[in-house]
Amino acid sequence: TRPITNIESLRKFLQAYQERILLPHELPYIRTAYTHVSRNEVRELIAFDQQLATESALNSFAAASQRIGRDQLQKLRPLRDERVVQRYLAAVESDQAHGWHTLVYGMTLVLYSLPLRQGLLGYAQQTTRGFIHAAARARSWKESDCAALFTEFCTSLPGEQGLVGVVR
Repeated sequence: TRPITNIESLRKFLQAYQERILLPHELPYIRTAYTHVSRNEVRELIAFDQQLATESALNSFAAASQRIGRDQLQKLRPLRDERVVQRYLAAVESDQAHGWHTLVYGMTLVLYSLPLRQGLLGYAQQTTRGFIHAAARARSWKESDCAALFTEFCTSLPGEQGLVGVVR
């Protein structure tokens, strides 16, 4: 990947991220985790977690994803009555699973009864905003430029109706 030095290079990064990672991988992974957790399918969730380790598209994000996922999973530890959480946490702690952040996010949507489509759109917006603000902080860009970029990329995301293809 090329370094982000200006708004245009960030725009290219965001476009590539949406096309190569977010839409084809992350959102479907969240959906799959959501489905497994909502059905209490812990073994299937762990098997899916292990399968993601073989995805070459995730190599550059693997360490960060697993660090974030493990951190978020630790925050769910107090939910002792949630069997799925406790079994997945045990699998992660024993290195039988990796703790991908997308899977933990899908789990969190189920645990807190959040609608899947709303959660997917929120994830896409939150991630896009995070990339924009991280780049802007390092380069002291104007807030108005950041807001315009966020609007550009979030209006190009599949909305409520467009996410149906991702959700199925």
